[in-house]
This record gives sequence, C-alpha cells and structure tokens, in this order.
Amino acid sequence: KDIFDLYINKVDHEPDLDTEKRRDELARITSGYSPAMIEQVCSMALTLAHSDRRERFNYEDIFEAMTTVESGTAVNVDYAPDETRLAAGAEGEPVYAMMLEVALPDGADAAAVEHGLAETARRQQVELSFRPLEQDAL
Repeated sequence: KDIFDLYINKVDHEPDLDTEKRRDELARITSGYSPAMIEQVCSMALTLAHSDRRERFNYEDIFEAMTTVESGTAVNVDYAPDETRLAAGAEGEPVYAMMLEVALPDGADAAAVEHGLAETARRQQVELSFRPLEQDAL
C-alpha cells in the first residue's frame, strides 16, 4: 500500500482515490506488482485521462492501465513462462495467449468491467474472450 501511495501521490488523480477504502482496494488488486509496475500503472492512467481531455485519472483509468500492463502490451514487462504460451497464427506470425483471472470487489459492475477490458483490447488490437472460471482451458 505504501508503494502505491508513493506513486499515486505524484500524479493528478480524482479525490475518491484518496479514501482509505479505495487505497486498500488498490493495494489489494496490485498485490504482487513491482514498484516499477505500480509506477507504470499510475503514469499510464494519467496518460489515459489526458487522452480523454481530463486533467486527473480515476479508478477506471487505473483498471485499464493495469489491464494493459498485465496483458503485456506495456513496455518492459516480463512474464513467467507458465503465464504465456506462444503459438503460430494463420500466417505463421507469433500469437500469445494469456489467461487472466479478475477478482471483482463487492458491488463491482461486472458488465462495466467487461466492457472496459473489451475496449482496451480493441484499442490494443488484440482479441479477448470472456469465460467463466470453470471453463479456464485455452
């Protein structure tokens, strides 16, 4: 939590991200992130806000930035071999597949999260599919 506090306080963000409840939630969902990844998420969230002509980023921007970092489309993010799989596409180009489990906080709007993830995938020009956890085989 302290690392997230350090980086988020350096950039303009919506006041609701300063509540103890929201900071605890952000610390929980970024558990396992390195300090560099947290800094990248905060920086990317601000960039997303600026691209929408907003001066400050919000929770949705943080979530989208996390998705970008975790999907590997962000710069300088390494993944363990068991987190990705290389295959060949129709034209022989490399295709990467990664499974991601998203644990939503109580009261979260799953449809809104799915929409946000789909929008991020569209902008990154990647395919995305949603399946219940019981169907987690690629």
